[in-house]
Amino acid sequence: MKNKHLLLILIFSTLLDGYLLSLILPIIFIMMLPTIRKFNVIKRIPYEIRRIIYIYVLLIIVSSVSFIVHYTSIYNFAIYLIMNSTFVLFPLIIFNKENNNRVYRNINLFYKFQLLIILLQIIFFAINNKTINIFGGRMDAGDYFKGSFQNSTLTCIFFSICIFIFVNEYYKTRNIRIMYKIIISCLVVIITSANANIVILILSVLIASLINLILIGKIKQIFILVFSIVLAFKVYSIIQPDNLIYIKSFINKSLMVDFNDKPRKIQYIKESLIDFPKESWEIPIIGIGGGNYSSRSAMIVSNEYLSQDIITFPNKCVNEYNKKYVISKWNKDILSQSYSDGIANQPFSSIITIFGESGLIGLIIIITVLAMIYRLEISRLDNKNAIKGGFSIFLALSLLLDNYIEYSSIVAIIWIALYYIVIQSRIGIKN
Repeated sequence: MKNKHLLLILIFSTLLDGYLLSLILPIIFIMMLPTIRKFNVIKRIPYEIRRIIYIYVLLIIVSSVSFIVHYTSIYNFAIYLIMNSTFVLFPLIIFNKENNNRVYRNINLFYKFQLLIILLQIIFFAINNKTINIFGGRMDAGDYFKGSFQNSTLTCIFFSICIFIFVNEYYKTRNIRIMYKIIISCLVVIITSANANIVILILSVLIASLINLILIGKIKQIFILVFSIVLAFKVYSIIQPDNLIYIKSFINKSLMVDFNDKPRKIQYIKESLIDFPKESWEIPIIGIGGGNYSSRSAMIVSNEYLSQDIITFPNKCVNEYNKKYVISKWNKDILSQSYSDGIANQPFSSIITIFGESGLIGLIIIITVLAMIYRLEISRLDNKNAIKGGFSIFLALSLLLDNYIEYSSIVAIIWIALYYIVIQSRIGIKN
């Protein structure tokens, strides 16, 4: 695929609503099927990418078998297949054996495209609020700076991924301009005010750095790293004191003895891993099927996730376990209360969803995929790169945080980052 086409897909994936893109992508795939067959696109995809696709298809098969056992409605399964087909179809539409510089060039162009939009959003925000303080003393200020994405959380994820890629490029080229891109990406991540994602980014960098630095015995660099992390938190506390208070409040509530006082996400994780598996002997093994537990597919058919003005599904679509463990924590009555819809209270997590809908088999499959990505990543550059492996750690923690694997607009970014890592891995092996 040509350079401009890859860039267009990136832009296209963020401008469209995620659900609309999930519907359009299979249509695009069907239209491209003759071309895919003619040029044998599957074989042209790097072997490492194909392995990830095959393993993920296995996950869908396990969820499908489980769905037959716990059948609810064809709507659940159809929406589940549509939402998860995005992860499989993107690489078939995007990839071929083009050189790595072209992939990086697209990421770089898309980075500039997002920066331009965010800069305009900052200017409009400053004009409308009559202030040069882009936070304006408001906790929700970051919601305005989302680039072309549907929300600022996805923008935060994209620029976090850019940080890992730019660090990689810096160690390759030692180009000081790339260091400026890293700094700018860090600033954008901060202004999005996506607190949970910012914490995950810092943890990913910290964990990856500690692993790499301990392995190569750079004790001095470890102290510098820890100091840098502490300094980053200090700067963040000065820039956004209210958001830091919110993070502390979440930690304090999570440690509370009374279970009912804990954030709903903590309740959801605990009940999904401990109480839910006790409902039936087969649930811990194969789950209850795709679109039946806490995936976005299951939430859509519950009529509690999307506006009923858009579409209303029959009550039979709602699985009893979905109602008991998920809908009880995310419904219109709860969401009618102020500040009840933050990520700390969302019963969403790709990792927990996979366990709920495909059991331990599915969990082993997704852990295998993440381990493969980590192995590819740590083999790509020389030992001087202190944060190699950080992307896969960031991805794993993000999938624990929310159902990002069903976010069409971010799946494209993840896949292109994976392709970039695969090529880097091959370069590293050749060298």
